[in-house]
Amino acid sequence: MDNTNTDNNPLEDTNTQSIPPQDTQIENTSKMDDNENRKSSINTIWRNPNIADESDNPNTKDRKSNSTNKILSVKFRVSDAIKFAWKESLGNLGNFFLIIAAFAIAIIIINLILGTTPTHGLPVNTFSTYYITKKIILEVIILCIGTVFTIGMYRVSIEIYNGGKASFKIFFNIKNIILRFIGGEIVALICVGLLYIALFISIVVMSLIFVVYHQLLLLILLIPVFIAVVFVGIYLICAYYLWPLPIIAHKSTIIRSFKESFKVTKGNVGNVFWLIFLLGLINTAGILCLLVGLVVTIPMTYLAITYMYFVLKQRNP
Repeated sequence: MDNTNTDNNPLEDTNTQSIPPQDTQIENTSKMDDNENRKSSINTIWRNPNIADESDNPNTKDRKSNSTNKILSVKFRVSDAIKFAWKESLGNLGNFFLIIAAFAIAIIIINLILGTTPTHGLPVNTFSTYYITKKIILEVIILCIGTVFTIGMYRVSIEIYNGGKASFKIFFNIKNIILRFIGGEIVALICVGLLYIALFISIVVMSLIFVVYHQLLLLILLIPVFIAVVFVGIYLICAYYLWPLPIIAHKSTIIRSFKESFKVTKGNVGNVFWLIFLLGLINTAGILCLLVGLVVTIPMTYLAITYMYFVLKQRNP
C-alpha cells in the first residue's frame, strides 16, 4: 500500500504542475482585454467593413445584436465634438505647433522666392507674361501644400481618435490617397461652382424682373424660390461635407466617399451645419488672437470633424 502511494505521488505532482492555476489565466486575459478595450471598441465598428457579412453565422447573432444596440444608443452632440477637439488639441499641442509652423515657414519661403518680381530690365509685355507665369506657379504650389496639409491633419486626427498621438510619421503617410483626394476636391469644387451659378442666375432673373418689367408682385413671388435655392445649397454642402474622411480613413473611391458622406449625415444635417458654424467662429477668434490662436483652433477643426464623422458612422454604419 505504501509503495503504490509513493508511485502515484510523483504523477499527481507533475499533473498539478503542468496545469496552470485558473486564476492566473483569468488575470492575464483580463489584462489583455483592458489594454485592447478602447481600440477594439472603436475599430470593430468602422475598421471592419465585413462585419455585416457575419449576420448569417448563428454564433455571432447575439454579439451583433448587442453591438447594434450600442450603435443605436450613440448620439452625436456638437458640444461633445467641441470638447473632444479642445481636449485633444491641447494634449497634442507641441506636435501640432511643429506641423503648423513647418508648413507656415514653407509657404513664406516659397512666397519670398516666387512672389518677388523684378520690375526693371524687361519689356512691358515680357514683364506681364513673366509675372502671370510666376503667379500661376506660386498658386499651384500653395494649393498642393494646402492639399498635403489637409490630408495630413485628417490622418493625425484619425490617429488621435483611435487613441494615438500626433506625429510627422502619421502626418505624411498619404502616398496612397493623395490622387483620390485631389479628384474629390475637383468634384467638390465643380459642385460648389454649380450651386453658385444657380444662385447667381436666380439673382439676375429677379433683378431683371424688377428693373425691366417693374413687376414687384412677381418679384415677391420669386423670393421664396431664391430662399429655396439657398437652403438647398446649404443642405447639399453639409450633406457632402464629410467626403474627405472615407477616402483618408478607408481609401474609398471618390463616388463612394460622397455617397457615404450623404449616408452618415442623414438626419444630422442640422448638427453638421451648427458644428461648421461654430468652428468658423472659433477660427475667427484664433485669427483675432494675433494668429497665435490658430495653433489651437486649426487642429480643433480637423479633430471635431473627424469625431463627427466616426460618431455618425457608428449611428449609420
